Amino acid sequence: MRSKNLTLPCESCGQLNAFPHPYIVNVAKEPALKQAIMNDEIFKYECAFCHHVTYYYHSLIYFDPQHKLFICYCENQEEFSHLMALQFLGDHLRDYIIRYCDNYFAFKEKIQIFDHQRDDRLIAIYKDMLLNEFKKTYPDCGRALAYYDASSQESIIVISDHYGVKCYSFSESWYQSHAANAMLTHVLHYDTSPFVDEHYVKQLYSLNIPIILVRVMVMGQMIDYVVNANDHVHVGDHVEVICHGEKAIGTISTIHTKEVRDVPHGTKFIQKVIPFVPPYERAAQVAVEHALTDIHGDHQTMQVGAFFQLLENCIVYLPLKDKDGLLMPETMEDRADALSFIPIFTNHDEIISFYDEHYTIAKMPFFDLMHQQLLPVDGYLLNPFSTELFPIDTHLLSLLDAYHQNTLVN
Repeated sequence: MRSKNLTLPCESCGQLNAFPHPYIVNVAKEPALKQAIMNDEIFKYECAFCHHVTYYYHSLIYFDPQHKLFICYCENQEEFSHLMALQFLGDHLRDYIIRYCDNYFAFKEKIQIFDHQRDDRLIAIYKDMLLNEFKKTYPDCGRALAYYDASSQESIIVISDHYGVKCYSFSESWYQSHAANAMLTHVLHYDTSPFVDEHYVKQLYSLNIPIILVRVMVMGQMIDYVVNANDHVHVGDHVEVICHGEKAIGTISTIHTKEVRDVPHGTKFIQKVIPFVPPYERAAQVAVEHALTDIHGDHQTMQVGAFFQLLENCIVYLPLKDKDGLLMPETMEDRADALSFIPIFTNHDEIISFYDEHYTIAKMPFFDLMHQQLLPVDGYLLNPFSTELFPIDTHLLSLLDAYHQNTLVN
């Protein structure tokens, strides 16, 4: 389990309390925490002064490496997308079922569904079908929601404004007949989207779920492959694929979108993306390194502006280490000032030179990284251990942000 520390005011007495809340739960290492999720104990917050109890439904990742399952609950989809970018840059979750929930009840529902070895996409269809039948039977029901429940036995619960809670037995025959449907099986095989909700069901009914296909030059042939929904690919990227039963490296020549129903049977997925770095990105990296010496002193406006322009085109490398089964950024401590930083580099090889342990290296534009709250740290260190060491602390980040807002306005 990994935790973050928050300071929260008590809603009863107003006193501030420290609340160390978990944000990654690895149920393979700590299986007891699953029950704490299901009964909401993991969100329980008791004031140390007046002992008032409330619940703080914070972001949470349910991680089950044994069953290859990753479920993220958070209200901010951008937070989820950034986390996925980190994991897939290291191919860390490629074989996992990945789901995003912005609703805590849906988050707990997903855990139950996968615990009973059900496909949540089929369950979503089932709930939608049952909800439509319910509304036909009770046209004056008002708002109505359906949930999968397996606390005692599998059932679908419908909650409505005017009829309260009604429980329906789970139909195994319905589930198996849809699981055996050839077209549906084809669609579900190629759909890797992490967003499975009522909107997803509408797409599924019409079979218009978009899939990214890439044409790859590999072994002297042009072959189409499917791209995982969490991959970010560009023309010119190198990719690892299976060609004629063997692993091979190819190059993406074209990218196009198709409906999932139009994907030919037998089309394989890309195994790994190896991004191509164009010359202008390399030039930007060199320019940043040369500029650091000039701005290492006071952060004057003109210098910050020049620095911003360089960083806007700069690609940085972030070392990620396996912590509790997930890829998380490395941190460095400045003991003199009691500050902590995340090291970032403008040179891939420098990471290998200065770290003995194995790291997965994420590559991304600097400004995609700058405002991400990866860990509770004081900033970044650009090119640690080098003569161009430069701390990008919270003060400098605020200056860069102010400059950015000013350029947007003007």
